[in-house]
Amino acid sequence: MTNSSIPLSDSLLQKDPWESILSALRKELNQQVIEHWLVGSRGYLTDQETFVVEVPNPFTQEWVINHYGGLILEAARSVCQIPLLQVRYAIRNSEENKQE
Repeated sequence: MTNSSIPLSDSLLQKDPWESILSALRKELNQQVIEHWLVGSRGYLTDQETFVVEVPNPFTQEWVINHYGGLILEAARSVCQIPLLQVRYAIRNSEENKQE
């Protein structure tokens, strides 16, 4: 059964949306920024209005929001094709961080 309430493009159905967002960000940010601040984070749609970006710790969360939040929002809206999409940030479970 397919959830048709979230309008996903064919490329999103075939590819992780966070990876597509990172690809879009690579056009705007240098590779060092991507590797240091964004690789290792996760992103996913929770519903038709919200995309969650999970980061490893509060410092990274604050830095990413303050320096790249606008670009991430723009890329997420474009990739997910949801013009009013909101991006939330969350800290990953510390147990998950220990395993990586």
